[in-house]
Amino acid sequence: MKRVYQLIFAVILLLFSLAINFGSFSFHGRPDGIYLLLSSDRKLFALKDRLRLDEYERLIARIEFEAFYARWRNKDNSATGTPFLKYNWNRKNGGGYLISFFPDGSRFLACLGRFLDTDNNSVKGLFVGGGLPPGHYENPALKTPETGVAFYDQRGWHHLWGRTGETISSPATATDPVSFSRWEFIGSEILFSSQYQLALKSSHLLRLGQQPLKVERYLNYHAKDRFFSLVNRFTNSGSLPLVYNYSYGNDPLNPHSGSTDRNAGQELINRIDLTHNRYIGLSGIQYAPDREKTTAPASMANFLSWQGDALPDRGYLTSKPGLLLSGKDKVPLMNNSSRGVILQWHRRTLLPGQSETMILTIGMAENDRLTVAPSSSTVTIDPAELRFLLSH
Repeated sequence: MKRVYQLIFAVILLLFSLAINFGSFSFHGRPDGIYLLLSSDRKLFALKDRLRLDEYERLIARIEFEAFYARWRNKDNSATGTPFLKYNWNRKNGGGYLISFFPDGSRFLACLGRFLDTDNNSVKGLFVGGGLPPGHYENPALKTPETGVAFYDQRGWHHLWGRTGETISSPATATDPVSFSRWEFIGSEILFSSQYQLALKSSHLLRLGQQPLKVERYLNYHAKDRFFSLVNRFTNSGSLPLVYNYSYGNDPLNPHSGSTDRNAGQELINRIDLTHNRYIGLSGIQYAPDREKTTAPASMANFLSWQGDALPDRGYLTSKPGLLLSGKDKVPLMNNSSRGVILQWHRRTLLPGQSETMILTIGMAENDRLTVAPSSSTVTIDPAELRFLLSH
């Protein structure tokens, strides 16, 4: 065993030596491991303590610490019979993850700000998506930047939610909505952390035309839950009234909603009646036109619910995610290769200095013949905890 540690130490020294002489460093917070990559800039090598999955092709060598962390976790809490969490958050780069461990051996994972968007820009802040280094997974299907939320049980890892897609526009910029990677990242904070609860914040600024809009995002999670709250506070920091549209989208699996419309899978775009439903989601169950003819349930189901004063105006199950839904190149919802959930807020008006808050709950639903999300009382954020978040 002593020789093993000596060999690991020698390899680490070699990696640092290569980076010092020919490359660059990037180390922040608790490391996932040590990764030597071909550099994407003029340097020859890059040495990092966290690896985005879009960087995997440039990886030369690595030493991952997950096995050591796992041994420490097992000694730390496994005998208590109480769910507990571990997390990694990079304040400077606005990215990380949380993972909750349950007494039955299951785990709930959420990855945040660990991916590149469709324009190849690095995402910074509390945006769901990004996956973890390969050493964290037994299921190769999860080794993708699309993985945002996943659940582990005795059968292995199950994909619940992919990476988020969010845009903001105004009447002046409706044809050019501002995607989240174009929001200026101001910074992030760990507001509260323990073995049983985590609260994070990321701050952003964007311009709609010439008008500034401040966005503060908060995440609140309890280790006992298979869902978390994502709170958006939008503030007009300009001197004129501001009108904006906001769209939140995510993927995949198969559709279900609060109305349990079993024929939704036959549509190209299925609009959900938000006056009677407070959640929307996707299920592993494949539905036939006849609601009684249902195949055996697949692995998992997810849900997205909303609360607060600023409620969405429209909700969709769609094969064509995006702020503007057209009639071209649509794919039937029953097609597993392309699927999305979209919530839209239209023509919200903020006076100078005015703010409004949108509250989403994102997570895992119970997957049976009816595929039910947790009750609204269960997922409603505690008012005292909401006040704590918004006080920062």
